[in-house]
Amino acid sequence: DFRSDFISRDLFRMGSMEMRRNGFGKLWIVMILMLGLALGELGRAGESLTWNGTGGTEYWNEKTNDATNTNFKKGDGTSVAFEDGDSVTFGSGTDLNTNVNLLYSNNKIDLTVSGMTVAAGSGKTYTFSGKSSADGEVSSITSAGGLAITSGAAQFNNSTKIDFAGASSIAKNSTLTLKGEFSFTSGLTINSGGTLKIGHTMTTGANATTFSGSGTLEIIDSAAYRMSSANTFSGDIKITDGRLIMLGGASIANAASVTVSADGVLNVASGMDTTVKSL
Repeated sequence: DFRSDFISRDLFRMGSMEMRRNGFGKLWIVMILMLGLALGELGRAGESLTWNGTGGTEYWNEKTNDATNTNFKKGDGTSVAFEDGDSVTFGSGTDLNTNVNLLYSNNKIDLTVSGMTVAAGSGKTYTFSGKSSADGEVSSITSAGGLAITSGAAQFNNSTKIDFAGASSIAKNSTLTLKGEFSFTSGLTINSGGTLKIGHTMTTGANATTFSGSGTLEIIDSAAYRMSSANTFSGDIKITDGRLIMLGGASIANAASVTVSADGVLNVASGMDTTVKSL
């Protein structure tokens, strides 16, 4: 059996039939065809794409769902449909629709990107929404790379779930709002002048994301955020509307300043001691 792991049974069967009909003289042709098909099965190199959705209602889904949904473009300006493994940038064009629906035929969708950048520009916000979270089925974005908010703002609603394994960051004068489940395996840097707003409630456990930088971290929307990681974040923590639950002694770095508003609550785990710059 000379099948390699990446050649399917169907391809092997096709080659065997061709040998019986035509002998070994044409085997090399069959093998070339089989190899080409097999390599296609192995996958493709991802493209670097830019958002080009300009319609009244815009959807971000995958080519296998809808090949006609060509709301991204390549570097040469060619309009294409997104495929898993592409990297994506959401830019500042004045004609771009900044409400992005992660849906296909009103069904949730799971996307895989190699990296994601939001460069909305001053005063603009990209809002990413999936299926109604009341259905218990949220749309997801997963990446081995990172998320970079380089200008403007991005908001992921509670109908989304994001998971970025690479280093992620929020630039000066930029804002990231997280209302759905999130994970940043390699950490999230909130640079000076940048803002992270957390509006996602965790009923159990704790988020393992580590925060660094000297920007602003704010709890909003009556959220209850459970923090246990050893963070080096040294900026301002604002509990505007909701609850920040500290489960570990290094949850808040010594250099951080904490402000608790009238609708905010700071919970410190029993027996835990911590030091902050100001409270």
